[in-house]
Parts: sequence; structure tokens; C-alpha cells
Amino acid sequence: MTKQQQTGRDIRITGPDDPGLILKTQADVARAFDVERSTVHSWVQKGMPGSPGRYNYAHIMRWLFAFGPWRSEAARDEMLWKHITE
Repeated sequence: MTKQQQTGRDIRITGPDDPGLILKTQADVARAFDVERSTVHSWVQKGMPGSPGRYNYAHIMRWLFAFGPWRSEAARDEMLWKHITE
């Protein structure tokens, strides 16, 4: 993931393993993962780690691949291909 900074929202994205990357809201999680807020709400219902004010990007990424909707090989391939070609 490339380094980027979102101004005005206290979100600093430097990479999936950055221990300092804490997202504050489900809307922030949706923006970070490029999905709809309803998708994030669904992830929460399915056991996504985190709580309001403290959603750790790295923990969510690991959950998505281990237990969440990205656990299938096809989904992982699609996700990886998307990041490689950007």
C-alpha cells in the first residue's frame, strides 16, 4: 500500500502493519477498505475486530483474510491483484 494521508479526519494510512493506524468510525473503515458503510456494518455483525473509536487496520485486514469474506482463495487473489495493478 502506498503512503497517503487524509487531511481533516485524523486518519493516517501508511500500510497494513502500521501499529499506529487506528480508524475511529465505521465510515473511516469503509473508506480505508474502499467498501460501503453497509459492508462494514455486515463485517461487524460477523465478528470484525474493533470497537467505536478504535478499529485497527491491521487487525481488520487479518480478520478479513482469516475469518471474514476475503478468506476464499478467489477473493484473496482478486484483492491482491487489485493492489498489484494500482
